[in-house]
Amino acid sequence: MLYYVSKKDLEDWVWGKLPATMPQNLRKAITRRLHDLGLEVDLVEKTNYKGISFPSKTYKKLQKQAKKLGMSMREMVETKCLGEQ
Repeated sequence: MLYYVSKKDLEDWVWGKLPATMPQNLRKAITRRLHDLGLEVDLVEKTNYKGISFPSKTYKKLQKQAKKLGMSMREMVETKCLGEQ
């Protein structure tokens, strides 16, 4: 039997038990199972992204640069332009 003080405590406990490298689809499956059990714990990270568009030539150039660095275009923009880690 699992007892918890609040939904946040349960969510923190479940997050603590999950490996950091768990695939997103598996997190969604676990979330669905928890919902089936009556626990409204959401293990799927919700990240809101804004879309930007580039001219075809610029897009291809950025895509090649990202591939050369071994990262996605989003990761490259976040690290190079925004300085995020």
